[in-house]
Amino acid sequence: SEDVPFFHLSDGERQRIAQTYQGMDQLDALGEICKLWPRGPVDADLHAPLRSSVPALLLSGEADPVTPPADAERLARGLARYRHLVVPGEAVFRRTDRTCAMIEAAALRKRFGSIEAVRDVSFRANDGSITGLLGPNGAGKSTTLRMLYGVLTPDGGSARIDGLDIRGETSAARAHLGVLPHAAGLYGNLTGRENIAYFGSLHGISRRRLAGRVAELSRALDMQGFIDRRAKGFSQGQRIKVALARALVHEPANLILDEPTNGLDVMAIRNLREILGNLRAQGRCIVFSSHVMQEVAALCDQVVIIGRGNVLAQGTLQEIRERGGGRNAVHGGTATLEESFLEILGETEGIA
Repeated sequence: SEDVPFFHLSDGERQRIAQTYQGMDQLDALGEICKLWPRGPVDADLHAPLRSSVPALLLSGEADPVTPPADAERLARGLARYRHLVVPGEAVFRRTDRTCAMIEAAALRKRFGSIEAVRDVSFRANDGSITGLLGPNGAGKSTTLRMLYGVLTPDGGSARIDGLDIRGETSAARAHLGVLPHAAGLYGNLTGRENIAYFGSLHGISRRRLAGRVAELSRALDMQGFIDRRAKGFSQGQRIKVALARALVHEPANLILDEPTNGLDVMAIRNLREILGNLRAQGRCIVFSSHVMQEVAALCDQVVIIGRGNVLAQGTLQEIRERGGGRNAVHGGTATLEESFLEILGETEGIA
């Protein structure tokens, strides 16, 4: 993996590689990834400890005698942002697997006194997709998300971010995660720029890099008109943009958004949809909660329906519609997401 980006192959070399195991498929795939991968400086000595100001792509082979997967993973956990791909044998590369879970909840449980807020929640969210947690108010969505990003400790079960256990490897897991909590949680006496920069400094970003990163986010999220004003005077749409920039400042591969459309007007919601679509296109793993059917239907690749602290159904939008289509099947139609939700949930209370 150290040498592949520097290959300049002649026709004869390409023919020889094409005859090897997986051959040119690996190098062609690697070439495409390298075109998209963020550019940044690397150490002159490629055997020196790895440092990177941009996301690092680490490759290791199951039979690699130099850097076996366990060694690579141990080294990689010192980085804030990385992807570690383990390939068969001593292979150079394998194609990105979008079925790989980057955010995973397994049998999560949480009780507050006599109230069992989350009873049994399990789901997997993948790179390059948006997974929506859909349920009525009080279903356990926010509690589940807070366990995923380490604010609440589960009473049972586990949560992993890029394979890192949020309980046993909290700091490393959080470095791979951007979070937009419910109600945004900005510091009102700080400007938008100061709110973003403060969180960037907590992630260890250098002052020089941080200034450039805040400027990038300001342009990307169209915040130039208000970024230097104090946050206590922001509209809800402006608050959400700054909070999202704060979640993205350290360039995490994974995002958790807790009811991000609450309080937004129609234009702000449309703008947020476009932003999240762009983030998905960049290959990020996004999980967000909502009780609004239209938002889930417009944005999500996967839906997880939560009711009374349990996962009642999960799948693609089409799979959810088909599962809850009992009433419409008589007429040869397919149920809407709302109809399927009501049928699966078995009650109407708390639905927006």
